[in-house]
Amino acid sequence: MTLPLGNIIGVYKLLFGSAIQIDFPVKQRVVFLTVNTAYKVLIRENKASSTLKNPKILPLNMGLKFLPGEQIYLRVDLGGSIVLNNTPASFDRTAVGLL
Repeated sequence: MTLPLGNIIGVYKLLFGSAIQIDFPVKQRVVFLTVNTAYKVLIRENKASSTLKNPKILPLNMGLKFLPGEQIYLRVDLGGSIVLNNTPASFDRTAVGLL
């Protein structure tokens, strides 16, 4: 469970969902290919006016995780999100970016 940030903070009060991640070793115990997905629902505030009440989102990410030491790792992901609701939303494009 996380709190929404950015432009959606005035409309949605909570982001609820679950995620799964799988790490595939590329170089044993040093470099991993990561693949993760989730199912998330944005919970709307009652006073907000929006065409989409509670959007359901499916983010898909792929990346690399590098472990330079035992207690630290560096990770870069590239991915996007798909809005699963059929109702038109104020955000009608899939976003892609580095995490």
